[in-house]
Amino acid sequence: MKIYFPKMISCFAIATALMLSACGGDGGGDEPEPEPTDSANPVITVTTPTATGQTYPLGGTFQFTGTFTDDLDLKEVEFILEDNKPTSAASLKAATGVEDEPWEPEAETVALSGKTGEVNKGLFGGIPASDIWTGSYTLTITCTDAVGKTATKTIDVTLE
Repeated sequence: MKIYFPKMISCFAIATALMLSACGGDGGGDEPEPEPTDSANPVITVTTPTATGQTYPLGGTFQFTGTFTDDLDLKEVEFILEDNKPTSAASLKAATGVEDEPWEPEAETVALSGKTGEVNKGLFGGIPASDIWTGSYTLTITCTDAVGKTATKTIDVTLE
């Protein structure tokens, strides 16, 4: 038994050394890469409406076309349309008898994913044909990325 004991210890030592070196490694690419950090807010590029003051006809489509980009991943874009009617307009309504009211469509949200997203659609279900205030409105576009960073752009448009 004395003859085999040193050989067994040698084999055990070699096996232990191999197991330990396999677990520890030298860090040569087997370590997971760190999660990328979101370093920038999303970017909004609007194609339509083409410029502040673009006119949309009553009874038509409120067309929006734009591109949204982010360094990691997009989540959604929200569109809100609000009137720019001054508060003194209420007294004008009483004096003139004009019955139109500002158009107040519900906000519209479009889901996005990936680093780039496009939206090309008519918003808010179309513009009513009558009984709404014509004039200046503000379209607010808010894009949110997957970690909650936002970018906002506002554009004044006219309804006639």
